[in-house]
Amino acid sequence: MEELEDAAARYARAGGTKSIVSTIVLDSDTDLGELKEKFERYKAAGFDEAVIMLFPGAPPAKDVRKLIA
Repeated sequence: MEELEDAAARYARAGGTKSIVSTIVLDSDTDLGELKEKFERYKAAGFDEAVIMLFPGAPPAKDVRKLIA
C-alpha cells in the first residue's frame, strides 16, 4: 500500500489528473471491513477509480458497491 501511495503522489506532482488503481482481486477470503479500509486509503492517496476482479466466492458486487457509495 505504501508503494501505491508514493506512486500516486509522484503521479500527482508530475501533473497527472486521473489515477486508477488496478487490479483488486476479491475472492472467498475477502473481508469487507478490510476492503473498506483499503478503499479509504486509495481515496486518501488520490486514486479516482479502481478496477476490481470478482473471483468465485467473492462478496456480491452490490455489497462491494456499498463500500464506496
